[in-house]
Amino acid sequence: MLTKNIYILYPAGYSGSYLNWAIHISDNDLYNTTVKSPINTSTSAQFGGAGTSHKHVRVPTHQGILWHLSWVIYNRPTDKKIYIINEGTPTVYQSVRIIMQSDPTGVFVIVHNNSDVDVDAYGTINCVTKWPSYGDAKLQLLPTDPREEDFSFHESSKAYRNFIVKHHSAFFEHMEKPDYNELKNEIQRGVNWYQTRNRLQPHEVNESTYVTNFALDNRVFDISCADIASNYFPQWLENFMNNSGVSDAYNCDHVTNYQDNYINSQSNLQWFESINKWEATGVLDSYLTSHCGIEAHVLTRIFKNSNIHVQQSNWTEFYTKIKDPSWPMISDENNFYTLPKDIQDEIIHQHGYQLNVSSPANTDILHLNWQSLSLEEINQVYQSTKQK
Repeated sequence: MLTKNIYILYPAGYSGSYLNWAIHISDNDLYNTTVKSPINTSTSAQFGGAGTSHKHVRVPTHQGILWHLSWVIYNRPTDKKIYIINEGTPTVYQSVRIIMQSDPTGVFVIVHNNSDVDVDAYGTINCVTKWPSYGDAKLQLLPTDPREEDFSFHESSKAYRNFIVKHHSAFFEHMEKPDYNELKNEIQRGVNWYQTRNRLQPHEVNESTYVTNFALDNRVFDISCADIASNYFPQWLENFMNNSGVSDAYNCDHVTNYQDNYINSQSNLQWFESINKWEATGVLDSYLTSHCGIEAHVLTRIFKNSNIHVQQSNWTEFYTKIKDPSWPMISDENNFYTLPKDIQDEIIHQHGYQLNVSSPANTDILHLNWQSLSLEEINQVYQSTKQK
């Protein structure tokens, strides 16, 4: 049986549900009550797109840290559980500290993108294509609806494609490879708070009601979402089960024998081959044009390669506030370098603006009405500029 709580921290689309299932099926006691094949083979609102592991029912569900804490307070579980926490960088470090302050033996797994743009795109594409419920739920947490056009998160559309291009960084969670120095620093902040209050008010803050053990050894593990969908995963799982001590009796053979089924069901693994082929040849294959969420990441790559920033920023508000009446009005940050050099210097050095564009943009791409064009049309222009 499980001997410790396990907290898997990851953004939607990063394969944390499969990891959750893999630990369940490997524990000897949980094996009997765990579905033997977790893969959803068809698309539904309840279980998501084909390829999810949601046939393994997740109780509690994938939710943010505050929802997790509320669930625990309300349900007050006494048995050890595997919790899946919706989290990203940089707040993941604070979440680990907060959970540690309530669970002295809890074990953590951070599922990340290996700080690789292709792996990050793979995770977000999974979220868009396999778990559209994310978009509907995310909207409920925002003060205003950021969509400029009405569209459904459950349907592929040009409007949704454009939204992802503009809001990819802010709307979707992203988990970088963990910085263990930053994690240690965050944990130390909690230690420092406790020690300060314990020294000053020991009658209120002491070890009888506060966790004092914040050791990280064999408590924090990490794996990339791409590695979960690889033949390396069973080896990682075996090491995790052995080193973490989360189970008093386990066997990873079922996962080892099942892993190829999971890999073969992950259609978005094609992203890596297709985007590399496009970078080398400029050819868009059928996968890259099969869904707006995938097209959005090709567009993002085109803009990045062209030094064009299309993510939402506060440029217009900032520039309007600081501009001299004699300065020309530019509503697009990509046109920053059309300003006279003395104005550029003042904006950077006197007003401290951090530019999102680092050099003059590809003007052929910059002046495209890309939001109304197909990916094929934009790619044709982009490929022609590379020949110049």
